[in-house]
Amino acid sequence: MIRGHVNRYIQPVVWVDFRLANGDWQSFEVKFDTGFNGELGLSKSLLDRLATTEEEKYTVRLADGSIATRQAYIIEMRVGGEQESRIALDLAAGGELIGMTAFPGWEAHIEIRANGDVRIAPS
Repeated sequence: MIRGHVNRYIQPVVWVDFRLANGDWQSFEVKFDTGFNGELGLSKSLLDRLATTEEEKYTVRLADGSIATRQAYIIEMRVGGEQESRIALDLAAGGELIGMTAFPGWEAHIEIRANGDVRIAPS
C-alpha cells in the first residue's frame, strides 16, 4: 500500500522511493494526478539525481492543452514494496507527478479535503 495525504491545494500527494544515481534509495513526495494517463512526470532536477537510462522522446499533450516533445527515461522505483522499472518523462521545471498507469489494477481512496487521507493499494 502507498499512503499519502491531500495538501492545502487539495492535491493528493504520496511518497515514492526512487533509486538515486549512487545506488541508494530515497523517498520523494509526488503528486498523484488522476488526470495524467502516463506513469511518471518528473522535474529535470530530480531526474538528474536518479539512476536513469535515456529512452526515446515522446510527443505529449500537456495539461494546458499544448503539445510538447519530452525526453523519456527509464528509472527504478518501489511500488508497494516491489522494485520496478518505469518510464518517466522530463517535465523540465514542472513538479513531480505519478499517473494512473503507474498502478494498473489498483484501487485509490482519496479524502478530498486538506490533510485528507490518500491510500493506493492492489485490489
